[in-house]
Amino acid sequence: MRDCFSGSMVTFAFAAAVVSAAVSVAVTQSSAQAPTITATTPITPPLKTAPLQTAWGEPDLQGIWTAEFDTPFQRPPRFANQEFFTQAQRQELDKERTALYSEERPADPGTELDVARAYNHAVFLSNKRVGMRTSLVVDPPNGRVPPLTPEARSAAAADRDFRLALLQSTETCMSKSARCSGGKYDPTPSTPRRYHLSMNLIYKQLIRSSVLGTLALSVMVFIPAGTLNYWQGWAYLGTFIFASALYTIYLVKYDPALLRRRQQAGPSHEKEPAQKVIILLIVAAFAALIALPPLDYHFGWSPVPWYVSVIGDAFVALSFYFFYLVSKVNTYAAANVRVEKGQRVVDTGVYGLVRHPMYLGALFLIVGTPLALGSWWTLFLTPVFLLLLYFRISSEEKVLMRDLAGYAEYQRKVRYRLIPFVW
Repeated sequence: MRDCFSGSMVTFAFAAAVVSAAVSVAVTQSSAQAPTITATTPITPPLKTAPLQTAWGEPDLQGIWTAEFDTPFQRPPRFANQEFFTQAQRQELDKERTALYSEERPADPGTELDVARAYNHAVFLSNKRVGMRTSLVVDPPNGRVPPLTPEARSAAAADRDFRLALLQSTETCMSKSARCSGGKYDPTPSTPRRYHLSMNLIYKQLIRSSVLGTLALSVMVFIPAGTLNYWQGWAYLGTFIFASALYTIYLVKYDPALLRRRQQAGPSHEKEPAQKVIILLIVAAFAALIALPPLDYHFGWSPVPWYVSVIGDAFVALSFYFFYLVSKVNTYAAANVRVEKGQRVVDTGVYGLVRHPMYLGALFLIVGTPLALGSWWTLFLTPVFLLLLYFRISSEEKVLMRDLAGYAEYQRKVRYRLIPFVW
């Protein structure tokens, strides 16, 4: 065993020597043939291959991504046509980076400035160096993000206008701070915080108006009925509150801008004089629509079967479903007649059926309310509402024809205003 072991060791030592010599020769030859890298030698880019794409044609970004190097997102203008830095440029940029973050200004040890400078050292200087690429953007070839399209600029401007309008109700603007001048907000610092404060104010107003509206609706239903033993009233109240709550929750979660627009309701928010009068008449008619059925129930003028009341509640729920369908495709479905900057014609969804689907949904509420509350006679208010909606829509379409581009083509495409196959 000992001789065998010794022989194996000799054989292994000899083989190791041969391999070591071969590796040394290979390294020496490789070193002799390698070019000398100087400070001005450009970094040789990797071989260019066709960019990988996903099955749907977009760039495929899967892989391993690291943060080892600092690479500009967009290519700096001074390197306009250069995809890769030279070694000298990388060294110069590293020096600039070090000078920027390490030689800010003197600071006493232990002070806040001293700690902040130490943070800069740790984050920006510990393991970050300028990478090979002059930009993370590789398409387009100039390494710059293309300018926004006209549609994107319009959307961004509309979003900014909405945010600035919200900010006017903040304490900063209401107190005439220097940051608010002439109703225009200077969004330099703290814009996100003020935006959230303003949204909180909107939600508080929403809660307050919801509570007051529920109390007012309860009073209009039960006082004329003269009793709380009125199951039609309770069913209508529950259906109305539940459906409107679901619709409001949807707006809060998915379209707070439309929620804000829907809150701006009433004659004071209308710009057209005719619309101010029409809205006043609609509010008065709707108050009668709610108050008259309980009176009918109290005096027994025209009672309806129980299943008719159930159908009426279903109509009420259906009306809010129509409101949801409208809001799903049109964020500009405001409660008043106006055309906003960036607004475009919507011809999809329920807007492909009639030109004013929100009013079609309101018709279900107008017909369903008397039936749900147990009154046949109150249905005679329906022609009054139809007449008011006729004048409302006629005046509104004049504004849309005047201010909304493409509305004339939409009129030719969708023939019916309010009721399919009728008008």
